[in-house]
Amino acid sequence: MPAMRRRSVALVWIAACLVGLLLRWWNLPDQILGGDELHAVRAAVRYPLARIVRTYSQADPCIPLASFYHLVIDYRGYLDEAAVRLPSMLSGLLALLLIPLLAWRRVGGARAQLLAWMVAISPLMVLYSRLARPYMPIVLLAFVAFMAFDRWVEGGQKRWAALWAVSSGLAVWFHLVTAPFVLSPWLFEVVRKVLQRRPGASQGRAADRGASGGGSTAERPLPWPALVGFGLLAAVVIMALIGPALGSLIEVLASKEGGSRIDGRALLGVWYLQAGTASALLSVLFWGLALVGLVRLFARQKLFAARGLVAVVAQVAVVWALSPKGVAHPLVLNRYWLVGYPIVLCWWVCAFPFGAGDQAGRDNSSGPIGPLSRGVTLAAVAMVLLLLVRGPLLSRSYATSSFTQSNDYVAFYQPAIEPIELPSSLADLPEPGPLLVFPWPSRWRLNRGLAVQQQSLGRSLVVASPERPLSRPPLHFRNLSAADPRAFLASRGRYLAVYLDFAAEERRPVHPEGRSIFRPDQAERYRRQARQMVRLLKEQWGEPMAQDVRAVVWDLDAVRSGLVHVAECCQRLAAFRIEGRGRR
Repeated sequence: MPAMRRRSVALVWIAACLVGLLLRWWNLPDQILGGDELHAVRAAVRYPLARIVRTYSQADPCIPLASFYHLVIDYRGYLDEAAVRLPSMLSGLLALLLIPLLAWRRVGGARAQLLAWMVAISPLMVLYSRLARPYMPIVLLAFVAFMAFDRWVEGGQKRWAALWAVSSGLAVWFHLVTAPFVLSPWLFEVVRKVLQRRPGASQGRAADRGASGGGSTAERPLPWPALVGFGLLAAVVIMALIGPALGSLIEVLASKEGGSRIDGRALLGVWYLQAGTASALLSVLFWGLALVGLVRLFARQKLFAARGLVAVVAQVAVVWALSPKGVAHPLVLNRYWLVGYPIVLCWWVCAFPFGAGDQAGRDNSSGPIGPLSRGVTLAAVAMVLLLLVRGPLLSRSYATSSFTQSNDYVAFYQPAIEPIELPSSLADLPEPGPLLVFPWPSRWRLNRGLAVQQQSLGRSLVVASPERPLSRPPLHFRNLSAADPRAFLASRGRYLAVYLDFAAEERRPVHPEGRSIFRPDQAERYRRQARQMVRLLKEQWGEPMAQDVRAVVWDLDAVRSGLVHVAECCQRLAAFRIEGRGRR
C-alpha cells in the first residue's frame, strides 16, 4: 500500500475513533447509575467474593462484573462511577478498534473503514458502552470469538483456536445468552466435516473453492482431532467459569423459563434499535442494504457468509424457542440478540461495491483498499450522516440528560414523553448549578418523570436514595448522595429539592390519566420519607428558600455559608474566652 494511502486510511480510522470516543464520553460524568446497573453494585457490597462467584440470582448481577467491583473495593477501599462503568466503556473502546480490524480480511479495507464509522456512530454500540451492564463486553467477546474461529478455519493456526475457546468461555460467563452464537461456528464446522464424507463432496469442495476466492486452506474442513480437542477446551473454559455457580444457575434458569412471548411489537422495536434510527424509511433502507450485502458476501465468500448467517440465526432461534422471562419487551429481546449485531453491520458495509470489479467481500483491485468509486463513497458517507443525524445521539436531550442509560433513552424509537410544568418553587432558581433531588427510587420505571423535568430545568441532577446500601461507604458516587443533611451539604448539589409526593410527579408526565405505577404502600413510603426529611431540615437549617404543594427547596450554598459563619463565630467566641482566662 502506498504511503499516502496508508496515511489516508489511518486518518479515516483515527477520525472514526475520535468521533466514537466523543459520543461515548459526552456528558458521561453527569450520568446517574440506576435500574439494572445497580444489580452488580449491590452484590459487590453485600456479599463476599466467594459467594459472588458461586451465585446466580434472579436480579442477574453478572458474576464477573460483581466480582470486579468487589475487588476494586478491596483494593481501593471504595467504588465510584468510573470503576462501575470501566468494563463497558473499555469494551466499547476496544470494539472501535477490533471489530473493523478483525473484519478487514473479510470485508476489505474500504468497507472496514466504513465499518469503523458504523461502530462509532451506532446508537446501540454507543449506549451500551456507557451502560454498566455486560452487554458491551459480550458483543466484543462474541465477535472476537467468531472471527478467531474464522481465522482458525482459514489458516489452521492453533492460536486462533485457543482464542476462540477462551473468548467463548468469557462471553458465556458474562452472559449465558451468548452460548448459541459463540458455539454455532464449531457446530457448523462439525456438520461441514460430516457432509464432506458424503458422495459428491469433492464437487462441492470445488464449488466452495470458487465461491471462497481460492486459497490453500480456506476450503478444507478442520481435522477431527483439532476440532474435537479445541471444542473440549471451550467446554472446559466454560465449565471452569460457571461451574462454581452451577447449582444456583439451574434454579434461576428454571424460574426464568417461559412466561413471555415474542410479538410484533418486540420485533418492530428490535428493527428500529438495530437500524439506529426511528425513521421508518431509513430503517427499511438499513435492513435492505444489510440483505444486499449478505447476498453479495455469499457470492464471493460463501463459507464465511454462511457461518455468520448460521450464528445469527442460531442466536435468534434459541432465544425465540426458549422465550425467557421479559423477552416480550423490545429492549430485553434486543439485548439477547445484540451479539449478532456486528455481523449485521458487516453485511451492511458489504452492500457498497468499493473497488473496480469488486463483487462482494474482498477488494480485488490493486492494494488492500482499491480505488474508491466516488459515487459509492458519497453514498456511503451520506448514509452514515443520515443515520447519525436521524438517530438519538445528536439530540439535545441526549447531550444534557443525566439519564441516558435509562430505558426511555435506550428505546429512542418511541415517542418522547411530553414536558410538564415544573413546581413553582423550581421554576426560577436564581443561580446555575446541579439540583439535588430527594427522594429518588433507583428503578428506572419509577423515575421517568424526573428525566422529563430535567429537560425543563436545564441543569445537572444529583439524586439521594433512601436505599441505604446505595449511599453509604464503600460506595462513593458523584451523582448519588446519602439521604441525610450532612451528605446533602457534602454533595456537589447547588440546590436541594424535596418532592413531597414523588409518585404524583411520576404520574403527571407518564400517566396523565391518573394511573400510578407505584404501589399504594410505595407511594405512601416516599411521601412519609419526604415529610420526615422536610421536618429534619427545617430543624437544622431553618426555613427553605421556596416551597409549594409539590416541592420544598433549599439553597445549599446559603446553608453552607451560614454554617461556616456560625462555626467561625463559635471559634472566635472560644478564642475570646481562652484569652480572657489568660488575662485573669
